[in-house]
Amino acid sequence: DGDTVLWESNVIVRYLARKYAPNSLLPDSLTDLARAEQWMDWQQTVVAPAHFPVFWGLIRTASEDRDLDAINNGRDRFEQVMTILDYHLSDSAFVGGESLSMADIPVGIMVYRWFTLDIERMELPSLHRWYQQLTDRPAYKDTVMIGLT
Repeated sequence: DGDTVLWESNVIVRYLARKYAPNSLLPDSLTDLARAEQWMDWQQTVVAPAHFPVFWGLIRTASEDRDLDAINNGRDRFEQVMTILDYHLSDSAFVGGESLSMADIPVGIMVYRWFTLDIERMELPSLHRWYQQLTDRPAYKDTVMIGLT
């Protein structure tokens, strides 16, 4: 963005929301902003580490070198983490509240990866409903749903 160079994904999301979408992606109140940032930090510190063994093991590791125990343990851990989000979404249309916000972006990327992997997963109805809402959005289709690498 001009001379601005940022290298941390959630910081980039915060920056872009503040600069280009303050009336849509950036929550209005300080409390809602703090809650959105809480979910973004949760994605980075809890969701990503839980998902890493599954994603890396299935996408970035040759099949003959895969550690299936680590992949299965990662899947189980990720499902535990997603039950937290599923519970939250049972009472909220989106991660940050009743409308799409910057909180949905990093979490939505991880959930895309999860639903795209060829693995068994538990049924989490609220998570699935929220994910379907994301997949209906052209911007999500064009920037997130572009395959796994």
